[in-house]
Amino acid sequence: MKQLNRGTTLFELLIVLSIMSILLLGAIPAFGGLLKRNLITSTVNRLIGLSYFARQMAIKNNAYVTLCASSDGIRCGRDWHLGQLLFVDHNRDRKINGNDRILRFNHIEDPNLRVTWRSFRSRNFLQYSARGWTNYYNGTFRVCLAGSEQFYNRAIIINRPGRARASVDSDNDGFHEDREGAVITC
Repeated sequence: MKQLNRGTTLFELLIVLSIMSILLLGAIPAFGGLLKRNLITSTVNRLIGLSYFARQMAIKNNAYVTLCASSDGIRCGRDWHLGQLLFVDHNRDRKINGNDRILRFNHIEDPNLRVTWRSFRSRNFLQYSARGWTNYYNGTFRVCLAGSEQFYNRAIIINRPGRARASVDSDNDGFHEDREGAVITC
């Protein structure tokens, strides 16, 4: 009785490895893009959720609520891309003191992520009144990846009544536009 050889030859192994490497070379760039889009999308969703939560807490507590940049979760700073601090601000001074209460701290750990805030009246904070409206201004968060093309840039537009909306690609060219129709830049 003759025994059948059930192993693979070196030639067959090289063919399989060649096919797998070709498939992986095509998939790796797409996977990198997927990771970038997911990072941007999750950051945008977190900021929209934070702004809605701030508005809700201002109404519920019948007090001013401040959203500001913060790197440590204790005091306001200038770098939105390090984190955001949300707190009940009874005396409206944008500092945690007296009977003010921290509601949430959103820490951002990716060093390539850039978050900026620009508002009417050039305020470096967002403050909601007890009615749920912003304190007489509107503004835009911009979320971008350092060193990446503008394709990934997104914005969150906050209007005076305190409602937030995400930017869209209204002309289907692959780039999101701000409220004036210009491609989002950071």
